[in-house]
Amino acid sequence: MYSERPTFFVFYEDHFYSASADSYERFGARPPDPTAFTDRPPAFVYAKTPDDPIEEANQRRVLYQTGMPFWANSPSYVALQDEGMEKVFSAGTGEFELTRRDIDGNLGPWLARNGGSFDDYVFVPIHSRYRDAFIGIRKADGAFIDIVEIPPPM
Repeated sequence: MYSERPTFFVFYEDHFYSASADSYERFGARPPDPTAFTDRPPAFVYAKTPDDPIEEANQRRVLYQTGMPFWANSPSYVALQDEGMEKVFSAGTGEFELTRRDIDGNLGPWLARNGGSFDDYVFVPIHSRYRDAFIGIRKADGAFIDIVEIPPPM
């Protein structure tokens, strides 16, 4: 049970990925230490691609050969607060698109429960082993509020 608890929330290509120790072990990698990024797991990190296109291509080739997705490549991690929050805020799904995907009507109750209006939050897809949804993040302080059960793009 402990090995399935999320230790990282990784932001990569406009999506979050929930990663547990098992996530890394499935790809034959040693689980990274979340305390290198935070004093209280889970760690929120950004999987940063290299600025040099040749270096990025080489890194992707190695990952492809090993079957590891880039989001699970822990050497690429930087603390989300250090470099990634502006990318998270710009990756948010617009109100029209989120409402179109909300076939069960979950957004209204989510907003009522958490307060504020749509414009107070950014909604970003999040993927985990058993669930795909959106996570609401408060714009004012970057706080991760809660999951809203709306199917995201894959």
